[in-house]
Amino acid sequence: LHGRNITTDSFPELPDEGLVGTFERNYALGREDVSLLTSDHPMVTGAVDLLLGSEQGNCTFGIWPDLNDKTILLEAIFILETLAPAHLSADRFLPPTPIRILVNHKKEPAVLDLPPLNKGLPHKLLDNPKIGRKIIPSMFTSAEEFAEQQSQSLIRDANEVMTTQLEREIDRLRNLRKINDHVRPEEIEIAEDQMENLKKAINKARIRLDAVRLIWKGDPEAIKG
Repeated sequence: LHGRNITTDSFPELPDEGLVGTFERNYALGREDVSLLTSDHPMVTGAVDLLLGSEQGNCTFGIWPDLNDKTILLEAIFILETLAPAHLSADRFLPPTPIRILVNHKKEPAVLDLPPLNKGLPHKLLDNPKIGRKIIPSMFTSAEEFAEQQSQSLIRDANEVMTTQLEREIDRLRNLRKINDHVRPEEIEIAEDQMENLKKAINKARIRLDAVRLIWKGDPEAIKG
């Protein structure tokens, strides 16, 4: 690995002279000049974080050739996530969760599997005032509304799992206190507060747009500049 073709100045844990690495443990053990890269290696975890946090590649355009149709599709990937303090470990019950939404230019949800798409340029579509200023923005709005609807179901399920698990723990502490004075009332109060704070954090989970793909389903020649 070297930094000559890297498009960021902050690639994690990469020395100036570059690095030779492998995911094969046996190979790394036999070579002092080869670093073993594991799933928890700082470079690996840092590279994953860099990829997930980067805006590069999160917006694209594709063409679905179809001479019998004229449809604009918007595929949006939202991430549902909590913003809870780390000590609550809210991710146990609601980890960052992708929500995929596909809508057509009529602002209707489209339930279908996309085929491999052809490359193309969206300029002719976007240069159309009706499409660029009205249709596509309204598609974004509809996609966000559909994502919000799906997120409520995920939030409700996460709350049910969290409440069931923590109520069981609180009941265990209460019953244990009846026979063991070493279980302090403060321990039960802490567990109750944690459940209440987790409920608030999960209910405040929000969606954010993570990636989007605009798709033209129709004659490829119709959008050539």
